[in-house]
Amino acid sequence: MRGACIAAGPKGPAYMAVFVVVLLAVRVAGGQGDVRSSLIDAPALLRDLKTLSADDMEGRQIGTPGGAKARAYVIEQFKASGIQPFGDSYEQPFTYMGGRRGAAQTEQQGVNVIGRIDGTRTPRRYIVISGHYDHVGTRNGTVFNGADDNASGAAALFALAKYFSAHKPANSLIFASFDGEEAGLRGSRAFVAAPPVDLASIVINLNMDM
Repeated sequence: MRGACIAAGPKGPAYMAVFVVVLLAVRVAGGQGDVRSSLIDAPALLRDLKTLSADDMEGRQIGTPGGAKARAYVIEQFKASGIQPFGDSYEQPFTYMGGRRGAAQTEQQGVNVIGRIDGTRTPRRYIVISGHYDHVGTRNGTVFNGADDNASGAAALFALAKYFSAHKPANSLIFASFDGEEAGLRGSRAFVAAPPVDLASIVINLNMDM
């Protein structure tokens, strides 16, 4: 896992929830059965991971029907997990110049999924919890499912959101499910270029990329 530590308070339960969900995501992605936790709904985490990495998601490549289907599922789980949108939509569309190697670059489109859980003590101080939902798609008829990279990280976002919806953090949390990571960190670059809050109010980012 690549990421930074989080300080969301209250310290004991909050830290434990973060590390437990990361550990569970790694274990379920690795196929270890009978994973249990008193803090996190492990069966739901496994169900979300399996759904996002199923063949019908077609590898979740940016700009494809499979990517759009995965995004719809992410939005559905954001709502179910208690994450609120910024404004009227969870979607943050972006464009970039890209294309196949050796071919002319054309304008491509992607969509991040962004939401928040408001803090109780310092609601204008933000911690970002992120994990990309895209993968590399299909190649020569083979679906690259991307269970570990990064359906596991996306599923962990939902589990953490459910925890923090019930155990409100001191600081506000921004949940960011990025598109286009496999195309060159496109979604995270778009987020930094146009964040939903003042960039100076974001103090740290925990990124879950397994």
